[in-house]
Amino acid sequence: MTSPGWHKQGRTWLHPTCVFFVVEGEAPDLVAGRSGALEYQVMRGGGDDPAGLPLATFGTLDKAIEEAQRRHRLQAQGPRGPD
Repeated sequence: MTSPGWHKQGRTWLHPTCVFFVVEGEAPDLVAGRSGALEYQVMRGGGDDPAGLPLATFGTLDKAIEEAQRRHRLQAQGPRGPD
């Protein structure tokens, strides 16, 4: 079950208000233990340095979307000082 608001365009899952997105791809056989297994990479959109590099990889779409939403919430809170 995909979270509300997320939609698929090609191999990419997007949400209109989230700066993070999820890319669906085939996991390497060595890692997955079988051929054709899917993996989901959380990516950051935008023009900053880490844009285009995977931040985390998950075996399920739901876990990847959950992580993308978590990162989006943390970013929206802004930088926090030392505790």
